[in-house]
Amino acid sequence: MTKLTKYQLCMLAGGAVSVFFAYFQQYCENWFGMTEQTQSWLNNSYLCFGYGLIAGVVIIFLYNRVQDNIREQELIKRRRIALRLLRQPLYRLLGALAAMHKATDKHYDMPVDIPIHDLFDENYFKNAIHLDFGKLLYPQYPTLNHFTWFRSFSERVDRLTSVADKVIWKYSDYLETDMVDLLEKLNDSFFAEWAKGLPNSFKRYDEIGLKIPGYYPGRMDGAVPEAFQEFVGNFLTVINNYNCWVDTDKKIKFNSKIASVDLGSALLDQEQLEYQSKSIRESLIARGKIKEG
Repeated sequence: MTKLTKYQLCMLAGGAVSVFFAYFQQYCENWFGMTEQTQSWLNNSYLCFGYGLIAGVVIIFLYNRVQDNIREQELIKRRRIALRLLRQPLYRLLGALAAMHKATDKHYDMPVDIPIHDLFDENYFKNAIHLDFGKLLYPQYPTLNHFTWFRSFSERVDRLTSVADKVIWKYSDYLETDMVDLLEKLNDSFFAEWAKGLPNSFKRYDEIGLKIPGYYPGRMDGAVPEAFQEFVGNFLTVINNYNCWVDTDKKIKFNSKIASVDLGSALLDQEQLEYQSKSIRESLIARGKIKEG
């Protein structure tokens, strides 16, 4: 909001006093023994000086108002760009988090139409820590055995943190301080580093893991469950802040589409899955890797 500075207020007061003095002089006869011509000249000088000061303040005020509006529009524009960059990574990771309970071996009845925050209750976190990240996303399609939970989930976390890092670096001046702090917490969180490191952890497991009794990188243990709960809390707050700044049709909402599908279906629909599975199978047959039939 545009406000007058102390200097501008002094100018405005000086102009008002000068105009008042000029009009006051008109009603005074024999002003300090001045001639009529001198008094008239002095009166006009006071008026010109006073109105000039007032006009100057008004012009400066209007100019600053226009500049403030321009800066506000630029801020809104840049903020929308930043939020637009965050939308897809936030939505994709929300789908993965919502699907985690369905991929566990534990039973969890999840209501369909509930607020986002209500999904992630105590039962959710109790079940989510039992997820085996080494599971296949599409066990019903053997040719898609390269789609695993740890690869897809790691990619989504990595994508969000990469975009968040870009937003912080390029658009932090246009976002609320709380939003920037939350994005930094997501980027620096222990769980994000753990999730992004899952592919390498499984690679090492394939190489030496079987030789180490009890070692398996695909489950949350140790400090990971607590870090996961903290990560989800910050993630949901980011979504809440995001929804406060965008139009209704752009808000990220938890709906039956997210609740009723698993992570694999969130990546590809049924027709795409069947088409990709068929294409991979035909390619393997053509290269002699598998037999037709």
